Amino acid sequence: MVTRFHTHRSTRLVVALATMAATGSVLSACSSGSQDAAQASPETSASPQRMAGLYRDSQICVVNNSSAVISVAFTQKDASQGEGEMQPKAGPAAQACANGWFASGHDVQGNVTTTKPNSILQFGANNPRVGKPDFLGDGGGDSTVCLGFSTGASVGDSDTWDNGILKYTVTRESDTSAFVRFLLVATDTQNPSPDGIARVTC
Repeated sequence: MVTRFHTHRSTRLVVALATMAATGSVLSACSSGSQDAAQASPETSASPQRMAGLYRDSQICVVNNSSAVISVAFTQKDASQGEGEMQPKAGPAAQACANGWFASGHDVQGNVTTTKPNSILQFGANNPRVGKPDFLGDGGGDSTVCLGFSTGASVGDSDTWDNGILKYTVTRESDTSAFVRFLLVATDTQNPSPDGIARVTC
């Protein structure tokens, strides 16, 4: 699994306060205001990527639209739901999601596996303090990134990888007030492995 590193959460808060002081911005004193309004106050002219870097954790949701049974496990997270076995064509109603923030490595990390035949996709998402959020995925071989955005993703960016067993598509969806969101969808392969063995490299 390709790993990235970034600073501790407290550094994000220090940078946020420093930016506020530099721009002369003032937070609203109203404690009953919405979270979105509070987040918009420090840097009203900041780019979406910069705002995301200051305020939002990473979230990955996995959807099974394939004809296979898949298993989803999140190995690094703050919270999750829907992990475990997902039936064929389960769709968005049975999606598995996890969110988190960590000082090193990925904010959220996990894998999708199949049996008969065996295959694995390892993945991780990171929302750095500076720059665009990224999503990296590999087939468990030499850790070569086969899926995702090593230089960061803007909202709406999408990428695909077919390992001969399943085809995976990851998309950066619109941010919420709490999360930078990535959606990972498994569908049937469009390029079947001739020997029935999943590809582990790109």
